[in-house]
Amino acid sequence: MPKTSTNPKVVRTGAIVRPVCLFVLAALLACFVSCNYISCRDEQTKPDIDQERSKKAALLLAEQTHSLLERAPLDRSGQIIHSEEKGDFCSLTWEGSSETDLIVAEKVIVDFWRGLGNLDVKIEYPDHAKRGERIRLFASTGDRMLMAVSLARKEAPKSTQTPTAAKPPAPQPTPSPKKKKDPFPAPGPGTGKIVIIIDDIGFNMAALDKLLRINVPLTYSVLPNAPEALRAVEKIHSHGGEVMLHMPMEPLSYPQTDPGQGALLVGMTQAEVRKRVLAGLKSVPGAKGVNNHMGSAYTANSEGMEKLLVVLKEQDLFFVDSRTTIDTVAYKTASFMGVPCAKRDVFLDHYITFKNIKNSLVKLSRKAGRQTTAVAICHPHPETIRVLSRYLPEMEKKGHRFAYASEAVK
Repeated sequence: MPKTSTNPKVVRTGAIVRPVCLFVLAALLACFVSCNYISCRDEQTKPDIDQERSKKAALLLAEQTHSLLERAPLDRSGQIIHSEEKGDFCSLTWEGSSETDLIVAEKVIVDFWRGLGNLDVKIEYPDHAKRGERIRLFASTGDRMLMAVSLARKEAPKSTQTPTAAKPPAPQPTPSPKKKKDPFPAPGPGTGKIVIIIDDIGFNMAALDKLLRINVPLTYSVLPNAPEALRAVEKIHSHGGEVMLHMPMEPLSYPQTDPGQGALLVGMTQAEVRKRVLAGLKSVPGAKGVNNHMGSAYTANSEGMEKLLVVLKEQDLFFVDSRTTIDTVAYKTASFMGVPCAKRDVFLDHYITFKNIKNSLVKLSRKAGRQTTAVAICHPHPETIRVLSRYLPEMEKKGHRFAYASEAVK
C-alpha cells in the first residue's frame, strides 16, 4: 500500500477558505433578504410625491414671506404674531398698527407672490372683523393651497393706570371759534340716490327695531338660517321695508370658515343650487333680490354664478354683488345673462368704530354726487346703528335721496 503524504500547507489553506466562503454566502443571502424586505416595504408605504413637493414649496414660500414681513418698512409698522404649519400648507398672522400698515402689507405680499409667476393669488375681505382681522391672502398652485396670511389691526390696550392730577394750564387768549365743516352738505344738482343694504338680519330683533325707527328707506338682507329670520321678515314688511335674501356662499377659506347651513358651494350641480336657493327664499318670504354672504370663492367662479343666476332669472329676482373679493365675476355675469344687478361701492363698517363708519358714510355721499346710484353694505353693529340714526335723517332733510336696492339695479 503506497504511503500517503499530507501537505500541511494545503490543509491549512483549505481550513481557512471554507469558512470564508460560507461567511460570504451568508452575507449575500442576508443582503438579498434585506433588499427584498425594503423593496416590499417601500411599495407599501410609497410617499405622495406631489404632496411632498407641495409641502416643501409651502415651507419655502412661508420662509420668504416671513423674511418679507421682517424687512423695512413692515418691520417698523407691525409684527408676526402667529405662524404654523397646517398639514401641507402654512399660515401666519401679521398685526399692524394702523389701516395704512395693512394696506402696505397687502400690496407688498401680493406683489411678491404674483412676481413669482406660478402662484394663484386670492384676496378676501371678511364680512366681519374678527380679532382685528381685516384682510386674508391665499397663495396656491393648481389645486393645492400653499399659504394663508391674515392681516389684522392691532387694538390699542386699555390703560389700567390711575390718571394723576394734571397741572392747570396757564391762561391763554380765547381763540375765535372755527366753523366746523359740514360732513354732509346739501347735495348738488344731479346727485344720485343712496342705497344702504344691512346684512345679517335675523339674529337681533332689538337692533332691527332701532334700524326701523330711523324711518329712512333701507334694504334688509336676511340670512336664511338665522333663528329670527321669519319674525324679522314679518316686522320689516309691516314697516313697508324691502327684504333681500342674504345667500351664504363658499369663501376662499372654506372649510376652515363655515358660510353656514344651506350655502352654495363651487362644484354643485344646477339641481343642488336650485334646491338651496329655493329653500333660502322659503325662509325669507317676499325677498325681492339676493346678495352674497361671504362667497369670495363662489362669486369668482363663473360656472357657479351662472347656475345661481339661472334660478334668480326664473324667480324674477335681482342680484347685488357684495364684492367680497377683487376677483368677483358676479356683476359681469349677471349683466351678460340679463339679470337685473348692482354692485357694492362702499363697506360702511369694515372698521367698526363710530369715526370710521361716519367717514365711510361721507365717502358714500360723495360717490352719490358722481354717479346715479351709490350702494353701501353694512351690518347691525351698535356703532353702525348709532351712525345711521345720527346722520341719515339729517341727510334726508338736506335733500339727500335714499332708495331701496331694487331701485339701484339695472
